[in-house]
Amino acid sequence: MDCPDLIVLGSTQLTQRYFNGDTLNLNKYFNKYFIKTGNSFENILFKYAFYDYRIDNNWLAVPIIIDYRTITFNMTTFNYCIKKGYNLHYPPPYSDYWGSDYKKTWTWEKIFEYAGIISKCIGYPGFNLYRYSNNEVLKFFVSLCNALNIPFISENDKLKTKTCGFRGAEYIKKLKILKDIVENNYMEKPVTDQITYIKRQNDDNESNFIYSKELNGLSFFPTLYTKYDDVKNTFIPGSSFLGGSGIIITKKSKYPDEAFEFIEILINENYSFITDINKNMITPYENIPSQHCIKSKINQNNNISKKENCNSLLRINGTYPYYYIYNNITNIVYISHISINSERGISIVTNNKLNYENINILFQNKNYTCENKVDYDKNYITYYDKYKIEIPINYNETIILKLMEDNINNIHDQNIEIECQICEDTLKKSKPLQFPFSNFYEIGNLEKDSPIQHFFERLFNFKNSNETFEDIINYTCDDIEKSLFPKCQYQSDIIFEFAKCDSKIKKKLIIYKNCIFEENSKLPKYEDCFYTPYTNKNGLILGISKQKRAMRL
Repeated sequence: MDCPDLIVLGSTQLTQRYFNGDTLNLNKYFNKYFIKTGNSFENILFKYAFYDYRIDNNWLAVPIIIDYRTITFNMTTFNYCIKKGYNLHYPPPYSDYWGSDYKKTWTWEKIFEYAGIISKCIGYPGFNLYRYSNNEVLKFFVSLCNALNIPFISENDKLKTKTCGFRGAEYIKKLKILKDIVENNYMEKPVTDQITYIKRQNDDNESNFIYSKELNGLSFFPTLYTKYDDVKNTFIPGSSFLGGSGIIITKKSKYPDEAFEFIEILINENYSFITDINKNMITPYENIPSQHCIKSKINQNNNISKKENCNSLLRINGTYPYYYIYNNITNIVYISHISINSERGISIVTNNKLNYENINILFQNKNYTCENKVDYDKNYITYYDKYKIEIPINYNETIILKLMEDNINNIHDQNIEIECQICEDTLKKSKPLQFPFSNFYEIGNLEKDSPIQHFFERLFNFKNSNETFEDIINYTCDDIEKSLFPKCQYQSDIIFEFAKCDSKIKKKLIIYKNCIFEENSKLPKYEDCFYTPYTNKNGLILGISKQKRAMRL
């Protein structure tokens, strides 16, 4: 089978391909792209993305898919616990509680505090990861370190090797928030390769929080555009991990120029190819939004159906005042925004103490669902105009309800535009696993050897062991440094010293200080001795002695 011209690889696979001699250096093509378009890849990529695709100042691949995380939360659970009297507030931007600078108030400490409150409220862990795999726990741990200003990877300046960055007492103290959330069962216990699915039952009971492999309260989650209106994306404190996939041109390609021309078309903002690849995510390029976010711009031009506009207006659960005019008299009615199966709608409760006594003259105790046109029999309502919905009151009449102006700014509707803004803001701060270093060969070992997975296994078994938290951190750091210690063939600055000369073979063993020597490598194992040791049997010893003579006079 012939070698393909192009291969899509995850960012942690790139360096292995590079050192195996499979990848073409793309510097020449990137320079031509700059001359042709006036844009350098450094300028059009999100801030830290290029760290994943360069090694030794060489571009290895063209980014096409980006991977990062946000925090996702279940609004139904929040509503349920708030009604029970627990001190919870929707995460930003859904509540003014966090103030204008959410970066200072919405923190991992607050997320874990809320996980504890939710756990007490519903009896199940309030925080989880969407998937407990080697990769996912690594991404979570790195994101937490980023937010707490803890280096995940450091470097030994003398040996030029990568080391564990969080051994210090100051960092261990910060990481103890993980110990606390695990000890108190506020974080769901890992089950190998378990995925958190977003599921709903078919009823509308607000106590219908989601459990087991599903979303209880808060979750470390991929960017999610979900049809479930009570599942929301919010900002991740600090910065997320950053990963993704890029496309390489293989060294054996017979048509490298044509291959790069294909890549140029693939990432051209005038075509939809790159956005089609990133349907539910932001693309790696700041100038090219995802397909989902392109739709948001279309939506702003009102080129969407009445049903979609209705769903958008009613997207946030809660009870809000609307006013309407009937028989030339202005009245107010309080209606609730609700989920009806997978759709959005409203609920009118005529005996609600907020509503006037004569409200039942026009309205009935009913739930209504968004549609493209009203229907009295089917209980369909529709979008009428900005902040207005149309509702049937009998077979022949409808009433226009308008959300009261004073409440418009308090709804914080997570429309598509806000979702995209959350993702874009997150990406601008997101950093690769190896940051502040460029990609290197051993980074893939962290996924293969699973030191962070083992860290969480130890942590969840903490109560049954004699280990201290400091022990667990140090064991984890030992594992990380073992994974990151390079093979000599991939170490550019090799440091070595010689052992003593072996008299039997007249050679000195070369001791490689900052890399692992392999017998099948091209590097030498021994160096000839530059002298013959006296213990060697082939050595010649010359002895000179003085003989004294007695003289007689």
